[in-house]
Amino acid sequence: NNFEFKDEILVAWRAYGMGKGKEIPLETTLEGYWLSSEFSSGNFKPLSPKPTQSRKKQETEVEQVHDPTVNTNESSSVFTCPQDGCVRVFQRLSSLEKQLSLEKCPKSLEKRSLLDLAKLGYKSRSEEGTTSQVISFASFRDTREATSGEVEVKEGWALKPSKKAYRFNQNQRDYLNAKFTIGQTSRRKLDDDIVSREMRRAKGPDGDRLFKVSEFPTPQQCTLYLSRLAAKVRRQTSDDAEIQAVVEEENFTMA
Repeated sequence: NNFEFKDEILVAWRAYGMGKGKEIPLETTLEGYWLSSEFSSGNFKPLSPKPTQSRKKQETEVEQVHDPTVNTNESSSVFTCPQDGCVRVFQRLSSLEKQLSLEKCPKSLEKRSLLDLAKLGYKSRSEEGTTSQVISFASFRDTREATSGEVEVKEGWALKPSKKAYRFNQNQRDYLNAKFTIGQTSRRKLDDDIVSREMRRAKGPDGDRLFKVSEFPTPQQCTLYLSRLAAKVRRQTSDDAEIQAVVEEENFTMA
């Protein structure tokens, strides 16, 4: 409002210079106009939300820390958290699912998780195994020094099996020599696996198998035999080349 004070009158306008205005004598008590007026609440809502029915229901839900003194054979079923180290117990499955979705589980400091127990057990077993191994080696060394003869060693998984020397018979050597000659003629390297499989299916003119089951060689044995043949051919070729070079040198000096 716009006000104007005159001699003993107060003139008030709703907008400046609009109309005559309202004249209020100064002797009149103004308490009834605005000083003693009370404001309404204005239907303002409080800032803190009121607890809803669902929230009250959740707050009353039982979520307690597991106590070892509590009897576990109660008639009411409870749901324990499956996370390692979590000590929370829920009375409803929905509360357990909500806890698992949040992934915020309180950990118990008094108890150890299964992972911690596994680590400690592995550590103790490793230390015991190392100590026993050192003692066994020391006792074996002392026994070997004390006895001048051979020491009897028990058979076990740590001992390597002895390999016996295997010699091809004449039939096997003839077959492998023929295969090697074919490879030299065609200048195609033989595959040891293919040669080993072909020897198992090889048959003679009468239709019988050339080799018995005990005569079937392994690919490694074929590799060793064919490599020796190749080395022998290379050595023979180098010797022939040296002889030819000596003959040519003698012919050159005599000319």
